[in-house]
Amino acid sequence: MAAQPRKPPLVVGLEIASLVTSAALQLAIPPAVGIYIDRRWDCHPWGLIVGVLLGMAGFVSSLRHLMRRLERSGRNRS
Repeated sequence: MAAQPRKPPLVVGLEIASLVTSAALQLAIPPAVGIYIDRRWDCHPWGLIVGVLLGMAGFVSSLRHLMRRLERSGRNRS
């Protein structure tokens, strides 16, 4: 099997920055929306709780997807 060409360091750095940014946004945006909903409809703390749970679920889902992707790329290199 032919070896895949290596990615330039800038490409690898941008991929890592993209992953970190998306993880941070997945953890920050749902609770922020929950706080907005709490203030808008005076339903403290349910919006925040639901926002945190949704943010964590999205983060865990993305983390699982990333781990599968890394596992596949590790198998391809062997």
